[in-house]
Amino acid sequence: MLPAKQSFPVFLGDPSWLAIREALTSQRDIQIPLSGKMTFHVEFIRDTFSDIPTGFTLKTPSGQVRAWHARNVNWLHKSHLQFEKIIVPTKLGPTAASKANVGKYIELIGEALAANIPKRDPGVGKKIIMAAFQLPNDGIKNWFTLSFSPGPEGLDGAGLVQKMLVIPRPDVNEYTTLNVIFSVWG
Repeated sequence: MLPAKQSFPVFLGDPSWLAIREALTSQRDIQIPLSGKMTFHVEFIRDTFSDIPTGFTLKTPSGQVRAWHARNVNWLHKSHLQFEKIIVPTKLGPTAASKANVGKYIELIGEALAANIPKRDPGVGKKIIMAAFQLPNDGIKNWFTLSFSPGPEGLDGAGLVQKMLVIPRPDVNEYTTLNVIFSVWG
């Protein structure tokens, strides 16, 4: 994501412009590939995450449900685990999730989940996995939790949390809690 003070012109053909207009009027997120490796994004910030296949809904009265893009474009590529959304505290300006070291931490969480969640769960359908964690200021005791909806069968959740706790936490200059939502198909 480019900082607001950087800008450049974008020329769109009629189909792209029509898709953007439709997304704006229906309040739907959209991504349109541009030339090269760039993508134009329209994202509506919401306070609720809903997943229709699982029936999982999470309302965040003091947070924003947002898209997030890994710096590594091949992150979780061809994985059974997919990134869905991130929930960040409501505030103006950049959040901790936009910092490179926090982004790397999120990538490491996703890679650890992908390595430990069974590729074929005996259950049927889509499952939501949410990793919630606190990034401390001045060495405050931090926490990390995993939530599943529904839970993968045969998975040692407590053992998986212990594996997550050994991933080094990034240093940040503010107290924050982030929720990172992934999905996996059984």
